[in-house]
Amino acid sequence: MAVVAADAHQRIELAALNNACWCQAVCAAHGAGGVIGRDAWLTPHPPPPFHSRLVTIAADLGRDALDARLAELSSTARSPDWTIKDSHAAFDLGPAGWDELFSADWTWREPRPDCAVLAAPVVRLMAPRDRLRWEAGWHGLDSERNAPPELPWRQFPDAVWDDPAHAFLGRLDRHGRIVAGAIANRSPGVVGLSNLFVCSGDPAQAWVELADAAAAAFPGRPLVGYERGEDLHLARAAGFEELAPLRVWRRRQADNLPAPTSPPQALPP
Repeated sequence: MAVVAADAHQRIELAALNNACWCQAVCAAHGAGGVIGRDAWLTPHPPPPFHSRLVTIAADLGRDALDARLAELSSTARSPDWTIKDSHAAFDLGPAGWDELFSADWTWREPRPDCAVLAAPVVRLMAPRDRLRWEAGWHGLDSERNAPPELPWRQFPDAVWDDPAHAFLGRLDRHGRIVAGAIANRSPGVVGLSNLFVCSGDPAQAWVELADAAAAAFPGRPLVGYERGEDLHLARAAGFEELAPLRVWRRRQADNLPAPTSPPQALPP
């Protein structure tokens, strides 16, 4: 199902919903599933590394409704350090005890009829060993010298891989090594492209090939995501346009609370 006419707010809401669906899938696989509502997704449980506890979705979400959700989450939070995603960059949470962790831009690429078939050198990976090799690359580890690779933790459990709404993509070199990868996730109307990594080779070429592969995995739908810095430039070169900014906020630690020892709870930049 392609989105043929969507204004800016609708596109951002589709991108935010896609991100919320992905967060829900990963958190659920770690036993921290949340609830997707019309205006936001949230989880009352500690999320896995690199994930927020709340993602706003609707452009018309008001501050009172957001504050009610933040109060709900604060009452159940076990860690002083957690984050939320303000998908429309609509709120100033600094006076309420939050620090801006980073800002980024939502991206959008229209469907392309020439991306209907997955083409080499990018493949969709499913085998158990390939899952570990792919995740080793995502962690920035050498995925070819260890059999199986030794991962610091498993970010993407098998339940995430087995979901037909997700496609784990790997770019292979001529020796069959995974040199780049990304995830495509299908949600209503769009396909998200996220967690893109490049171990070796030309990043610009990898971006184009992985974006085309994501479009081929779920044809006929726009691609969405969010990027910043150099990755935003690479996304533009791969055919994406910028929609609007988002912000990720981190709850400010009180002076009497210990510093967190777990990885930062923010989505990958």
